[in-house]
Amino acid sequence: MAVNTRASAFLQALQLIERKGWCFVAPNHKISYSVGLWAHCQMPEIAIMGLPDDSAYEVALATVTYGNERGGLYPGLVIPGAARGRNVRIRIIERRKVLAEFLGLARLYYEGILETPLTTIPIYQVEWPDSAGRYSDHAQYCATTQQRP
Repeated sequence: MAVNTRASAFLQALQLIERKGWCFVAPNHKISYSVGLWAHCQMPEIAIMGLPDDSAYEVALATVTYGNERGGLYPGLVIPGAARGRNVRIRIIERRKVLAEFLGLARLYYEGILETPLTTIPIYQVEWPDSAGRYSDHAQYCATTQQRP
């Protein structure tokens, strides 16, 4: 049963990638991510951590739309209003090898179909500020007061 569910999800993702160039996968509330942005849109894949599926999808869509309008995504880019009216920012994921273990569908797509190691694909994280408007690289950033959408 689990194999059929995974196979079905993978086929649905492939169909979306074929139609739109990318898809967004939200397997749990811990991490959601894009698949196909790098291969078809020349934009880094994005990961969003800690949001419910619908919120994560809204943030991803706003982020990708903003990136398309501005010529791409890059570390430090602030996307105004992307998270239910709140700003978010793009940052590089430092531990990509560890993260790659959680991106099952992306791994299947890049390594299984495109024969490209997932660890060579740029993956950026979408982050939101703390209650004082500080991002994770600020010395006084407080993760416990993040303004999650």
